[in-house]
Amino acid sequence: MIFYVEIKTNPQCCNKCGSRHVKKKGYVYRDFRGVPIGLSVIIQRKVQRLYCEECGKVLQEEICQVRIIVMNHLLYLRSFL
Repeated sequence: MIFYVEIKTNPQCCNKCGSRHVKKKGYVYRDFRGVPIGLSVIIQRKVQRLYCEECGKVLQEEICQVRIIVMNHLLYLRSFL
C-alpha cells in the first residue's frame, strides 16, 4: 500500500550557510516505511531541491516536519481498523 504525501512549503534558507537566497530546483521522491496494517505501508513524498545562490550548494529541504505529518497520518489510518 503506497500513500503519496505532498506538502506545499516555501524555501526558507540554506541548510549549509544559512542564507535566505535560495531558489527551487526541482523535486526528488523519498520513501518512508510506515507501520504495517495488514500490508506493508510506504509513504512517498516529493522533497523540494533547492539551490543556494550564496554558497552554490544544491540541497534538499528539511524533512523533519514530514515525520510529524506521517505519524499523524498513521494515527488517522489506525482509527479505521
